[in-house]
Amino acid sequence: GGPLRRFVLDGGSFVEAPSFMTPRRGPYYSLNDAREPDWPDGLRRWVADAKRGTTPAGAKYSSRYVCALVADAHRTLIAGGWAGNPRPHLRLLYEAAPLALVAEAAGAYASDGVSAILDLRIEALHDRV
Repeated sequence: GGPLRRFVLDGGSFVEAPSFMTPRRGPYYSLNDAREPDWPDGLRRWVADAKRGTTPAGAKYSSRYVCALVADAHRTLIAGGWAGNPRPHLRLLYEAAPLALVAEAAGAYASDGVSAILDLRIEALHDRV
């Protein structure tokens, strides 16, 4: 990953901020809890463990979910943690792959739960992951 160039709004103009790397671990998970009945059992168990602080990392996670792809990804890249959607919802070509490129440049990881997003082959314009 890196270097990732970051710009911030400062008094009406954009200035380059110091580059950053995503923290290895973070305090949040970002997932639509309303879709919990659709989750695979393993994800359901992980979220329950994350809320209690009994994940393999031993960290207690808090839920943060805006339901806006870029906002959720931005917070996760800045603060660390986990963001996901267990349904094949994102278009690979113009949603998942571009965000995966940014995530990997920031030292994070992007997958479909099985393979790295950037290793997936695009077969059709609107393929979803």
